[in-house]
Amino acid sequence: MVPQELIEILKRHEDWLLERPGGVRANLALLDVRGFDLSSCALRSAKLVGADVEASDVSNADLREIDAFGANFARVDLTNSDLSRADLRGVNFRGAKMNGTILRDADLRPGTLLNGDGDDVRTLTSNLVAAELDRADLAGVSMPGANLADASLVDADCRGALMSGCTFDGARLAGTNFAQANLVGARLRQADLRGADLRGAHLTDSDLSGADLTNADLTGAVTVGADMRGAKTAGIIFSRGRNPISEQVMSQLEAHQIWVATNGERGERCNLEDAELRDMDLAKALLDGANLKGADLRGTDLSGTRLTMADLSGANLEGAMMVGVVLDGANLRGANLTAVNMREARCVPVSLMNSHGKPTGRAWAANLSCSNLTDAQLQGADLSGSNLIDANLEGADLRGTDLTDVRIAGTELNRVRAIDEAVA
Repeated sequence: MVPQELIEILKRHEDWLLERPGGVRANLALLDVRGFDLSSCALRSAKLVGADVEASDVSNADLREIDAFGANFARVDLTNSDLSRADLRGVNFRGAKMNGTILRDADLRPGTLLNGDGDDVRTLTSNLVAAELDRADLAGVSMPGANLADASLVDADCRGALMSGCTFDGARLAGTNFAQANLVGARLRQADLRGADLRGAHLTDSDLSGADLTNADLTGAVTVGADMRGAKTAGIIFSRGRNPISEQVMSQLEAHQIWVATNGERGERCNLEDAELRDMDLAKALLDGANLKGADLRGTDLSGTRLTMADLSGANLEGAMMVGVVLDGANLRGANLTAVNMREARCVPVSLMNSHGKPTGRAWAANLSCSNLTDAQLQGADLSGSNLIDANLEGADLRGTDLTDVRIAGTELNRVRAIDEAVA
């Protein structure tokens, strides 16, 4: 292909993106564009299946949702390009420069080539050997079995990524965020994981022999069957200390339990409005109807806690552990729920009863309006019937989330992960 032909294809693709007359989607499938300058190009949704792009400059390009199955991107400069939700199955990225590249929710699973009869011929595994991915955004990426030996992912964001069976031998992973990532069976021999964030990561049967885990955070990580022989573990964090619960707070919790058990006849409703409760262990506490308005609950463990009809409006719950929490009918309007882990949480309407304890036919919905759920982990949560008007769900993981009858007018859904897998 000569440069003039490529320029014409790019121009017509731009017209196609802007829905201009004569626009045609770019089709570079199986073409040889090695060494071409594609920097800053708008190639969103283009077809590059089997294309040979080796050693080309594709930096700062818009490559979102491209179909590049089986393509060759060896030694390509993809610095600061956006490959979000791209089909990159079986792509060869060996030696590619991908510093600052965005790969959010991209598909780098192995790809299978078929012959004319539909029979499997060959399986292509994504090859990122010696690739440079420093500060890259790989949050939620799917790349099981990929080869990242000797790659550099310093300070990269791999939160919630599917990386089971991946090879990271000799990789530079200092400061990399692997929180909640699936690294089951991964090979990380001699890898540099100094200061890496592995909180909640699944490391079952992984090979970390000889790895440098100095100052790495493995709080809540699953390490059953992991091989850490010869690994450097100085300063490693296996659990985070919790702030002690003060006598005043403990007294309120005890009185509140009596208040709930006696339907308010005895005891006293818990009133912790604007309270400092950061990093405390309140897991499985009974806080139905409690007043936690404006409370500081950053990093607090609320796993399995009951907060039915509780008031958490304006509360700061950033980074809180809320797996399996019950928030039926709760008020979370304006709450900060950034990066919370609310997997399997329940946040559904509460049936209202009359004074005789009989159903009125009305329900009180959970209120999450104007709340900030940026990067929240909501896999398997039940949010049916909730009020999410003007909430921010940017970057949230909604795999398996029940959104039946949810009110979402004005809700920010940019970068939401797997909203198509949510139940609506």
